[in-house]
Amino acid sequence: MKVIDITEKLNFAEKPKIIIKDAEITVNNSAITILKIMPKVSKKSIDPGDVLDIIDMLVPEEEMKKLDKLCLSFEDFMTFIEAAISLVTGADDAGEVLTRTTT
Repeated sequence: MKVIDITEKLNFAEKPKIIIKDAEITVNNSAITILKIMPKVSKKSIDPGDVLDIIDMLVPEEEMKKLDKLCLSFEDFMTFIEAAISLVTGADDAGEVLTRTTT
């Protein structure tokens, strides 16, 4: 049996972050999370329930408290979600998909 140890090639410690003013918001970039959000952001039409599901998956509860304290407008909140999706998927157009279908 052949065994390959890839542990050193993986990055377990670092999670991506978005900075808004003095708040640093950590975003969940686990593979399972990304696989769950990809179908939602690739649809031609995205409904508000999908947006809520996406934010629940991307932003852990303790990080959501930081985000809540910022009292972002809807437009700014959507900008945050777009940035988070782009950050974890590496897709430059993820934000455009979300903006185009929810506005």
